[in-house]
Amino acid sequence: MTTIYYVDYEGAQGTGDGTSFANRAGDVQSLGTHTQYTPDGIDYEVRIKKAPTTTLAGCNVKKMGKWNFCGYDLCSIESSQGYWKFSTTKGQTGFRRPSYNAYLTETGDYIEINGNKWYYSNSNLGDGSSSQQMGNLLGLNGLWKVTVNGEWIYLDEYTGLFDKDENTSWSGTDANGVSYSVSTNNHGKWTNVSSVVIDVPNGCPIKEIASSSQEGTRKNWVKDDSNSSGYDYWFYHTSWSSYTWDGMPTGMDVFNVSSSAGAGTLIGHYELPGGAMDLSAYQGISFQWQLHSGWNQNFVQTPSATVHGKFSINLCSDTAGQTVVHKIPIDTRYHNRNGRGFVQWDAGTNLNTSIKSVALYKDYAYGSNVQVGFANIIAYKTAEGQTLHHCSKISAKTTQNPYWYQIKYIQEKAIKLLTSGRWWTEGYDETGYYSGWNNGAWDQHYTNINIYAETSYPMGVCNDHTAAMTNNNSQYNNNTWKNYWYGTFFGTPSGADSYSGQMAKVSGGWNRTDMSSKVTGDMTHFGNKGADQYAGLRETDSSVNHFVDFEDMSFHLYRINFYPQRSKIINLMFNIMAYTGYVGGNYSRGMGIRQWSYNWGSSSNVIQGSQQDFGVNQAGDKNDNYLYAWGHNSQDYMRLGYCGGGRKWKIMDFSGMHGYVKWESDSNMSQTDSRDQAHIYELYVHDSPNNSYLLNTEYLKDCHIYMYKGRFNGISIGNKSQVTIHDMDWLKLDWTTARHGGSWNNETAISWNSKNILLLGGQSDGRFYFYQNARIRGFNYTGSGDHYLNNEDREIMFADIGGVSGAGLYMRYYWKIEPESTIRHTSSGLAWKMTKSSSNASPIYELGKVAVAGSGTVTVKLWVYRTVTGTNTYALLRIPEDASLGITKSEMNSTNGAANTWYELTCTATPTAAGIMSVELELADNTNSGFIYFDDLSITQS
Repeated sequence: MTTIYYVDYEGAQGTGDGTSFANRAGDVQSLGTHTQYTPDGIDYEVRIKKAPTTTLAGCNVKKMGKWNFCGYDLCSIESSQGYWKFSTTKGQTGFRRPSYNAYLTETGDYIEINGNKWYYSNSNLGDGSSSQQMGNLLGLNGLWKVTVNGEWIYLDEYTGLFDKDENTSWSGTDANGVSYSVSTNNHGKWTNVSSVVIDVPNGCPIKEIASSSQEGTRKNWVKDDSNSSGYDYWFYHTSWSSYTWDGMPTGMDVFNVSSSAGAGTLIGHYELPGGAMDLSAYQGISFQWQLHSGWNQNFVQTPSATVHGKFSINLCSDTAGQTVVHKIPIDTRYHNRNGRGFVQWDAGTNLNTSIKSVALYKDYAYGSNVQVGFANIIAYKTAEGQTLHHCSKISAKTTQNPYWYQIKYIQEKAIKLLTSGRWWTEGYDETGYYSGWNNGAWDQHYTNINIYAETSYPMGVCNDHTAAMTNNNSQYNNNTWKNYWYGTFFGTPSGADSYSGQMAKVSGGWNRTDMSSKVTGDMTHFGNKGADQYAGLRETDSSVNHFVDFEDMSFHLYRINFYPQRSKIINLMFNIMAYTGYVGGNYSRGMGIRQWSYNWGSSSNVIQGSQQDFGVNQAGDKNDNYLYAWGHNSQDYMRLGYCGGGRKWKIMDFSGMHGYVKWESDSNMSQTDSRDQAHIYELYVHDSPNNSYLLNTEYLKDCHIYMYKGRFNGISIGNKSQVTIHDMDWLKLDWTTARHGGSWNNETAISWNSKNILLLGGQSDGRFYFYQNARIRGFNYTGSGDHYLNNEDREIMFADIGGVSGAGLYMRYYWKIEPESTIRHTSSGLAWKMTKSSSNASPIYELGKVAVAGSGTVTVKLWVYRTVTGTNTYALLRIPEDASLGITKSEMNSTNGAANTWYELTCTATPTAAGIMSVELELADNTNSGFIYFDDLSITQS
């Protein structure tokens, strides 16, 4: 009989031992110790309750392609001072599009402006200070929804303090008669981020309080502690640097806190613009924060403390940050190093009706200087169906768009999704070289759709490696880098000595009323609240046969090392992982990963197992092994380990990759049994922002791909791989449609770098790159350019093109031969057309090899046809010299033949020894685009 355990991350109930719904545990760790969370010898099922769902109705999302990946310098998409106009009318301030691809921006798109430092240089508007604080800037940095009119992009929500046309003076008098002067150094960059923004016209159930994601007329923070310093950090894009304070488009508000500041010191405060703010409709506070220099201090309190850190953000009823009505401790249990963290705090009651300022306090004394920063402070609601905060996960929850995303920041009518794990863990610029860009995996534009938000739960708190994974109340010194949260999650069920034993299960997505049922597709989400590239989820004991199914859970902002033996993964999601990791294990019974996106990790195995026993160990099908991997920030590649073994896979949505995915097997290709085969039932690669090829294979043995779908990105098959593609459907893309998905004008469907490839059908408008000889049958090429052959030795044959019997193509280096049914010498059958396309071509075709006797004259005749006269393009029939047969070269050309007329060429030779004689046809052409036809070859010997 199966024993059911119940887990509810919203809080334990009753005895909290998980033995019933009434006594459900508050986390998995409560079911046992960190080395084994459930006992051996029983059949069990662990059910984890799903989070409440908040529905955001009437939302819009957009699909976009490569062009908004910008690498080193935001693609140099910038708008200097001469291209701007300003207006005191809301939505009429904007700039002309100066970049080569900026025309792809449309009305309703979202752009981020970063690093703009235009400031008032006189004291009438702003403070005239060269220090360029927030209150002195024009307020252009941030996330803006735009309207496009011709060449102009207008910021919908921006209102200028003066009116100015393009290419006019940056000084004058504003609408109120106040004179102004603006310094226009450092115009910054802008980029279109529409694919990772949820447009929420009906409004999010939150209230922006401070450290906004949109500058506008934002004020300065006041520095209250004389020994500490602080600044409002304008976002500056630095492509090559790490550990920058670029919290969101306007940057983080940062304070350098002095070691001399004692416990309870007010470090700085921010007076809310517009007077008192009524927050009585909200019950929680959420924001983004970061420790920078001084991070190695012991910021976590002793285990008996009720406050889990030494700083707090405080909401105050006065304008000076001194009358605290809500104290929000910055919880450091989940955080380390220079990466970001999220604070999610529930007051348990309605917030105050009159908040006038926000203040940073140092709550405990310590003996070192430290930098602390925060951004996007919002209020949120805690009622069922109304909750949205930084720990919420976002999805459309449709068959076409099942993915869940991590939030980066929230505006009142827009949600920006996090696209880079390395921004999260180390502070690298999100659109810079070291971080990269992941598009949202939307399959198309959607308007007026439902977007869903569900809370994610922390799996455990950040500990040093000796403490292992602990429950959420424990605290440890974080003055060293952390290892994993780890543990053998579940014991071995009874009967697990063979495949016939009872399989245990751990699953999320259970209904909230009694955990007795779940809807298909429902999940429970786990998300790290703090960042450390070495912190994550680890199943350590790979030597124990677990026979456990893990089902319907998603993990965000973790590092994953998960490899229990003989387990099965069903519908798990891993989004914006904080580092690469391992998912696999020897003798796995199935690996179903519905979503997989990474930070980085050069040349790292991410899915691996025994060379012979990965995948479904018993008879299974593609529904047991599937992988949807839509984003990968690596500079190099992520590696799928030895994934053959006769297993059946469905690999979908290799998209948004900055590196590529490498699928490889034993380099010696030494396995001999049927388990070396890999059956891929559907392979879909598309929308990489930075690579032509998304899948690179090496040493695969007897791999079958039954359907290869590609959109704008191809696959590379090399290093002896034995791959049969049964069918394919591939579409290239050019810049004119790149905004709707695609890469960098890539037109290569397959890089053909193995002699052991078979292609048996399908179509493509993208060409192939042939580095080896090839034979292809039933395939239809619909593109305009020739396939690429890397040298003169390549020989490519297409047979039964498009499934049409007799339709073929013979290709060599910049020349080809194809059948011709209209221009024929004989009125039946086919003639052949020979075409040259480059001066690099040497179009000499061996018509045949014929056995000849050692006496008598051999006569070769061939009818040829050309459409021009003269010596620019003609045919040349040749019997090459062959000393072994005693024959000299004999040739005849068609220069005497008229245009558009069949002309017979004749060559003779008299062998003095028996053997095999060659006959050649050459296309002589100096136009580099000429062609001839030939038909009715005869060879006789008298």
